[in-house]
Amino acid sequence: MPLSSQAERGGLTDPCARPGDEGNPHPRPKVIAKENARAIAVPCMVILLVDTGGWQNLCLAAMEHTHPIDPFLQACVDAKADTVTPAKPESTGHEFEATTTSGTVTALLTRPAGADCLLVFAHGAGAGMRHEFMETLTARLANNRIAVFRYQFPYMEQGLRRPDFQPVLLKTVRSAIAAAGALSDGLPVFAGGKSMGGRMTSLAAAKEPLSGVQGIIFFGFPLHPAQKPGVERSQHLRAVGVPLLFLQGTRDKLAPLDLLGPVCQDLPQPTTLQIIEGADHGFHVLKRSGRSADEVHDELADATRKWLDGLIS
Repeated sequence: MPLSSQAERGGLTDPCARPGDEGNPHPRPKVIAKENARAIAVPCMVILLVDTGGWQNLCLAAMEHTHPIDPFLQACVDAKADTVTPAKPESTGHEFEATTTSGTVTALLTRPAGADCLLVFAHGAGAGMRHEFMETLTARLANNRIAVFRYQFPYMEQGLRRPDFQPVLLKTVRSAIAAAGALSDGLPVFAGGKSMGGRMTSLAAAKEPLSGVQGIIFFGFPLHPAQKPGVERSQHLRAVGVPLLFLQGTRDKLAPLDLLGPVCQDLPQPTTLQIIEGADHGFHVLKRSGRSADEVHDELADATRKWLDGLIS
C-alpha cells in the first residue's frame, strides 16, 4: 500500500483509523501538524517529521518500508540533499606538560581529511577549549581543510576561574606548539587564539620565535581592558616576526577599530585586519543585523582560509 498523508488546520486524518472509532470512548490520539512539521502516515504507523537536522534520515527510514516509494518522501530527501549540515569531524584527545610546576593539560586534535595546515588554537580567559565558540569554529575550520589543535591552560584544566600568571601562560603556549608540532606530520603550523589566547601567543612569539610557526591569528585581539582605552597591549607586536591576521568585530569594545586600525597599519610585518560587521568581542551579532551566528562563524573560517592560502601557496 503506498504511503499517504493529509494535513488539515485542526490536525491529521489517521489512515489506520478503524470503523467505529468515532464513538470509541478511548479514541486514537490525534497527531497535530505544527509549523515547520509534516506528518507522514505509514500503514499502522505515523511519523512526525520536524524540520531539524535529523528529519531527512527519518524520510529515508520511512522510504525503506514503502513500496512504491512515496513521491513526497523522495522530494523531502532531494530538496535537502545540498543543505544537510556536514558531519562534525572527529577529534582525538591528547595530553602534554604545560610547565614543570603546573603539570599536564589536555588537548584535542581535529584533523579533517585533506588538511593542508595546522592551527594551534588557544582559548580565551573565561572559557576553555570545549566552549561552544571553540567547538563551532573548530568544525568550520576543519570544513576548510584546516587541522586544529585546541588545548587548555593550567588554570582552566584545574577548574579555576582566575588565569595563571603570564609566565605560566606563555610557557604553556610554547609547550602546546611543541606538542602540536609532534602531531603535525609535516603540515605547516600556525598559532593563535580567542582573545587572551591569541594575545599570549603573540607575547610568547615576541619574547622568542615560536618553533615552526609561520603566522599568528587573533580571533578578537584584546587591545585594552574593558573601559580602559589604550594601545599599550599592542607594543610587543612589532617584535613578532611572522605575518599576523586580526579578525575583529565592529562592535568589539576591547578593540575599537579607530584604535586598532592604526596599530595594524604601523606594524612592520605583513598584517591583515579582517573586519566582521556587527560582531562584538565574542563575535555575537544583534538580531536586527539580519545576520546569524552561523554566517559569522562561516565568515571567520573563510577569512582564515583565504589568509592561509596566501601564505601556504
